[in-house]
Amino acid sequence: MGEAVANVARRINETVEEEKDTLDLSVCKLINFPDAVYKVLRNVTEKIHVITLANNEFKSLTSKFITNFSQLRDNLRVQQTGYISATEKLCSFYDNCSSFQS
Repeated sequence: MGEAVANVARRINETVEEEKDTLDLSVCKLINFPDAVYKVLRNVTEKIHVITLANNEFKSLTSKFITNFSQLRDNLRVQQTGYISATEKLCSFYDNCSSFQS
């Protein structure tokens, strides 16, 4: 678990420090989108145009995700990992959502 948390923290720090417009949280063993991510990214949220959430174990994503990352109508990449209804619901909020079956 500690390794997974460190991996997420490292990827978020890279995004912030390198001023990237992408956040890759694929293969991070996430079951939800961590609240801490919103706090760390609060000053750069609008600059992020691609988030990759593939190969995680999401059970759901809250409306907080949709509100905070509304600019992702450009590009959101999720891969279904057994929770198809959550992925389909999320993709329904975005125009260009890449959803594919693993």
